[in-house]
Amino acid sequence: MTGLFVATAASFKPREFVGLDQGIHSNNGSMLSLENEGVRNFVLRDTKPGSKIAQTPTLILYAALLWAFNHFNQLLFGGELPDVILTLRKRGPNCYGYYLPNAFVDQVHGGYIAEIALNPAYFRESLALTLATLVHQMAHHWQHQQGSASRPTYHNREWANKMIGIGLKPIGADNTREKETGQCVSQYPLDEGAFEIARADLMKQGFNVRWAEAIQETSATKSSPPKKKPSRIEWVCEKCDQTVTGDASSHIFCGLCRIQFVRADRVASSAENPPDNLALADMVAPEHAS
Repeated sequence: MTGLFVATAASFKPREFVGLDQGIHSNNGSMLSLENEGVRNFVLRDTKPGSKIAQTPTLILYAALLWAFNHFNQLLFGGELPDVILTLRKRGPNCYGYYLPNAFVDQVHGGYIAEIALNPAYFRESLALTLATLVHQMAHHWQHQQGSASRPTYHNREWANKMIGIGLKPIGADNTREKETGQCVSQYPLDEGAFEIARADLMKQGFNVRWAEAIQETSATKSSPPKKKPSRIEWVCEKCDQTVTGDASSHIFCGLCRIQFVRADRVASSAENPPDNLALADMVAPEHAS
């Protein structure tokens, strides 16, 4: 499942945003800033609250993520984070999300924009974890804009200090709480920290993520019977009695007698109704039979 939505920090304030079922309008009727006339006309015409387009799963899902991004940008980052493109992607079974600077290029005006990706497979697991993952990636975005980022995907001390400052304690991927930096780092919310206060405020406004990736049936849970191994049967040349073994679909030719082998268990019946021999040109004598 893959998709994208541009999170524009200046588009609307958190408390002005209407909920999931009203598209991307704000309470005061203002719209997202859209310079493309075709897109702007589409939004003005088809995404008004209550319209059919405003009720589509795509808008409902991405409007929620956009709402959360702007909410935390205002309350945790002072509204200073520039735009990103929010996407839904899966990068490995244990990846909750990732940040990638300069991930998309503007094909009209030039320039690049960063990506924050969230794994929809984990949306059903914990809404708090989903929001913490979003803010985790927003901290990477902050560092790339205002700090000094290390090599890709590395969590350095500057990033860790920023996370702690906004109420998220970095921990190792193996839940080692003493390890705050490294290549694979997760997080947990600090009690009464800035993140928990901002998250509680968001939830009071009716925030929710309606759509999550469905649980896919795995091969371990499928009820289809196991595949049977092809059985080995004996084939015989009716003229020289040479025998070989093969599977039921074998076509074996006796190079000495220039006739086709038949199944040994059917020799008796074949003697009464001998099969037509295949033309020599259509056969290849095996060098080895096993």
